[in-house]
Amino acid sequence: MKNYLFAVLAVLLFSCAPKGETAITFQNEGNPLVRSCYTADPAPVVFDGRLYLYTGHDECFEDSVGYEGLYGFNITNWLCFSTPDMLTWTEHGVVLSPADFSWASGEAWAAQVVEKDGKYWYYVSTQCADPNCKSIGVAVADSPTGPFKDAIGKPLIVDSMTPNSHPLGWWNDIDPTVFVDDDGTAWLSWGNGTCFLARLKPNMIELDSEIMALPMENYVEGPWLYKRRAEDGKTWWYMVYASMGNSGGETISYAMAPEVTGPWTYQGEITGPAQSSFTIHPGIVDFQGHTYLFYHNSTVSLHGYGPATGRRSVCYDEMSYNPNGTIRPVVQTSGKPENIQDGDLLFISLPADYDLNDKSYIATSNVQNFIHVAMLEVENDEVYVIDATFKYGVDRHPLDTLLHQYTLRNGGLPRMEVKRLADSSEGRSAVARAKHFLGAAYDTAFAAYNEALYCSELVSLCYSDAEGHLLFPLREMDLRTIPPVRRFDLTGQAIGEAPVAEPTIPRYWTQLCASAGIPLPKGQGIMPADIYNSPLLRTVNVTISAK
Repeated sequence: MKNYLFAVLAVLLFSCAPKGETAITFQNEGNPLVRSCYTADPAPVVFDGRLYLYTGHDECFEDSVGYEGLYGFNITNWLCFSTPDMLTWTEHGVVLSPADFSWASGEAWAAQVVEKDGKYWYYVSTQCADPNCKSIGVAVADSPTGPFKDAIGKPLIVDSMTPNSHPLGWWNDIDPTVFVDDDGTAWLSWGNGTCFLARLKPNMIELDSEIMALPMENYVEGPWLYKRRAEDGKTWWYMVYASMGNSGGETISYAMAPEVTGPWTYQGEITGPAQSSFTIHPGIVDFQGHTYLFYHNSTVSLHGYGPATGRRSVCYDEMSYNPNGTIRPVVQTSGKPENIQDGDLLFISLPADYDLNDKSYIATSNVQNFIHVAMLEVENDEVYVIDATFKYGVDRHPLDTLLHQYTLRNGGLPRMEVKRLADSSEGRSAVARAKHFLGAAYDTAFAAYNEALYCSELVSLCYSDAEGHLLFPLREMDLRTIPPVRRFDLTGQAIGEAPVAEPTIPRYWTQLCASAGIPLPKGQGIMPADIYNSPLLRTVNVTISAK
């Protein structure tokens, strides 16, 4: 990406408001959040009760092919947006660009802003001209929206300061994240391929320690560092970052530590790949009693250009914690938040390597094993569940009863996602049919359509079209839902030959059936995953949480 087009920054094509122009407002229409231009690498932060969102700016240029592919990854400057309530947003336009650093030659990659001692410090990753390498710079301003100016006159971090152990070597110094501790100590973390950490001096423009390499499992790039006190009273440091998923695209994972220097323990994946985007980049913020996970996908079309991995759009979803501080999985949503309707289906899943017997084992697989499906009904603004469980058989009960049943040993809840048919009347009819089966026993033999029923069989019986054809018919059951593992490098290319091993059964099923003294399901039937993967269903933008 050598054509940086500094001369045309005042008339940016397909951009949000250029630097210095009057700010405009827009209403939140759901994900993706910003639809007037392409945005990437979100960095949210709260100043004086207002949420500020700093982003990179992907652009399309006919005469610049971008870093990876035609019209992709032309990241020209940094933008700012803000909101008092998550509903009405102000677009502040360009607040900083590589041209504001005399030593930079271009590329406005991931950045983050923090406040300390009344100053606003903008840590950016950009291309240094001499030496020719990726680097981290610092700008400073008296206001969250600038004007920002170079705080040092040179890069804070350049390639010669860090080891080049990672395959792409000379561009491992990107994606800075900064956290200012309660005692005023500021910590800087960054890196692609390696996660680096250093303490900053009180002046925020010099390092105050040696550069450490943190041993983050499955780490790729885009770290986000912060500290939080858990419900159980313990305080934890968090490192959330882009990791490599089994499909070859980036996912978001995290680690926790009692101290910022470690020891860090990998906790698994928070959310999977972003739609239509190889990259994903986390940013986390607490605002007005909620915690939000910001990220980007590639779903917006602008000015005749369709979505592409180098034309990204910032999104966010609510995130929550378990009592011990671990993070609950986040389901990525699109569009405006929705309400649960009669006949919606709730799917519960666990990482495929979840171990029922080993309480010390931390499940980290990015493959989800769908273990339960339940029908939802709304009555007097309360959500009820109709499902079949080993304990209650076919029963109708409040949603919280189901959540209590599926509370994990760490006090948290598994991943939950709601899906819906296009025709809502079919869902209402399914709920009415399901009530005819209330009181039936749980089918421990997993036999096809006998008097006893298991969860997905109940759903199969109740959902049909106008002609009475089952929407989710039985099939030959196959519990082998873990695909053969295939490794990918940092560019998304597969490593080695294609695997020859066959898919395997998640240990959850073998352990559960063994403890209950029942056989593994086989023969004609249907599993929750079969229904989840049906093209007749779409994901509903709703968050499931206990009261």
